[in-house]
Amino acid sequence: MLGFMIAPIGAFCQVSPSRTMPSVPHTGTSASLEESFQRAVTLFNSGKLDDAEAIFRRLNASDPNNVSVVTYLGLIALRRRDYAGALEPLKRAVQLQPNQPETHINLGNAYDGLKRYTDAIGEFQRAIALDPKSVSAYYDLGSVYFETKEYAKAVDAYRRAASLSPNDPEVQNNYGVALEAAGNLSAAVQAYTRAHQRDPHNATYALNLGLALQKMARKAQAAHNLDRAGALWRQARIALADAVAQEPNNYALRETYAEALDEMGEYSLAVPQFQKALALKPESFRTYFHFGITLAHLGRYAQAAPVLQHALSLHPDDPQTLRLIGFVEYKIGNYSAAAHAYQRLTELDPHDLAAWNNLGAALQQAGDEVGAFEALQSALKQGDGPQLAPLHRAVGFYYLKKGDPQSLQKAEKEYQTAIQESPDNADGYNGLGLVEEKEDKLQAALEAFQHAIQLNPKFADAYNNLGVVYERLGKKDQALAAYRKAVEIDPKNRPARANLKRLSGEK
Repeated sequence: MLGFMIAPIGAFCQVSPSRTMPSVPHTGTSASLEESFQRAVTLFNSGKLDDAEAIFRRLNASDPNNVSVVTYLGLIALRRRDYAGALEPLKRAVQLQPNQPETHINLGNAYDGLKRYTDAIGEFQRAIALDPKSVSAYYDLGSVYFETKEYAKAVDAYRRAASLSPNDPEVQNNYGVALEAAGNLSAAVQAYTRAHQRDPHNATYALNLGLALQKMARKAQAAHNLDRAGALWRQARIALADAVAQEPNNYALRETYAEALDEMGEYSLAVPQFQKALALKPESFRTYFHFGITLAHLGRYAQAAPVLQHALSLHPDDPQTLRLIGFVEYKIGNYSAAAHAYQRLTELDPHDLAAWNNLGAALQQAGDEVGAFEALQSALKQGDGPQLAPLHRAVGFYYLKKGDPQSLQKAEKEYQTAIQESPDNADGYNGLGLVEEKEDKLQAALEAFQHAIQLNPKFADAYNNLGVVYERLGKKDQALAAYRKAVEIDPKNRPARANLKRLSGEK
């Protein structure tokens, strides 16, 4: 059986909670120093850290106990991600003003940057003890708990921050991230929704909402709640479209949106999104690969083939791409190209039974019966078990078509092996019945076809074959009943229609 397998589509990007909210306790300065201090603050805020640092160091030399100046020296180091360099001034700030929650928050952020999480947690908790309504302290505490994968504690910290500052979209967003990590997807969607509502122009908030809605839609779909799944998919599409609208030149957003549309079955809408993603990142293997999948879903196999070949040039020997190339080339009718792709798969993984099976099918369609048979034989050498049953049936059919007594014996053996490995599969019994009918073992063939029908009551071919045996046994009424049942199940079954017409004389 031909088919292709693709990896589940995952989220392309999701934002982890992290935010540094520096606070500077204010202390008075003399009038002569105030102007220099304000100039340094302005330089700091404008990102001119070297110039700001030079002034703050001069001020610190003049007044080493000024907590504001000391704090800014620490914050400059934090801005530079020099967390070790930030420790000394920020510890000094805590010594100077131990009862100011801001000094503990800033020192906690330095510890966080150094991954000294226990120390960071201690500082944030001290800040909360000094100011139980400090949003920054709860927020940063939540970030550390998230980093250490203590998601329940992160949720509690962010919940407190959100209750203190309900209109802060960043707090709501990261509250949602923590809830999702803790496994509470429904509550996470509510938090993401609040973040998106409070700042509809932020692509990150819209993206996280869309991705979470996607997950909920998949769960509803898996539970066969299709109406709910459909509603959630529509909401997810709207959220992801909002994200793309805010940052139309963001490749990751385009790719995520395109893949989501494909997963929703909106293949025609996905095509232009993939094209725009490729315009932003022309040599993206991921985009070419998923674009090829979408084109295949649309049945546009001739267009999918070169797209997938380009994906393969970017990621040579990628098994999923080779499998998909084999599939689309087979659908086009380029059986040699399909065989080439499947052959490469078998070289990369000799135990890939699906590749061997598909290689055999492609070679057979290309007219290479010997090559097809050899491919099936190679697959059968990989082991035993139910997964090999289809291959034994295929080899059995190969011998059945040859029709000579020795080949029929081999065919019977293959079908019996298939039945042993997969006793609940009707195809094995149907094939065995065909062999036994050829060998004139009519009673055995009758029993084989009846067993196939017992396993699959909608098996039209088995009913037709049963009719043939009844007819050979001289049981015309039973034969007619079997042919009629086959046509009832499958009105387009040509052998059954022909047999029914011939035997009954119906026009």
